[in-house]
Amino acid sequence: MFSRGRKVGKPRVSQSEMWKRACESPLPPTSLRMKLWLASQHNNFTMTFKDVFTKSYLLDPTPSPESRLYVPLLVLFLILIILAIVVKVLPLRYDQMAKRYSATFLTSGAIGLLHLFGRYETLPWLGSRLVLLLVLSVFIIWMLINIVWALKSIPKHTKDLKKQDRYLKYLPNAKSTIK
Repeated sequence: MFSRGRKVGKPRVSQSEMWKRACESPLPPTSLRMKLWLASQHNNFTMTFKDVFTKSYLLDPTPSPESRLYVPLLVLFLILIILAIVVKVLPLRYDQMAKRYSATFLTSGAIGLLHLFGRYETLPWLGSRLVLLLVLSVFIIWMLINIVWALKSIPKHTKDLKKQDRYLKYLPNAKSTIK
């Protein structure tokens, strides 16, 4: 019933047996992949935030294709492409802003979908986690640049529009010509 000094449950497996099981996988074993495999087998390993940014985790050229992030990332990148189309189609008073934001959304969405394709097909380096990190960081930086640009240029643009409206107010209306 009760055991002393040993947890009741799965029997312990020797380290050589663990390595043997990990080497049988179709993907080449790395130290982090070994940890993840052990975690799936023995529920005693928790991945920390520090492990996510390790060199072996980020630079793994062909990470495992099984991931729960496919659907959320697919939805995110498709939403970015749809936003690019919507921003391009909607009539805005400030056309430069529409061009900048649609280019940001379209580029990030297309490269993100290319990354997901590479991840699904297990293409080396195109499907790596580093590419995903680069796509998301470039998108965030590009959006911050666009926001700073918009905060600087929109007040100037509205001031110019008010000045133009004030000028047009004093011009005579065009007479309609009836033929």
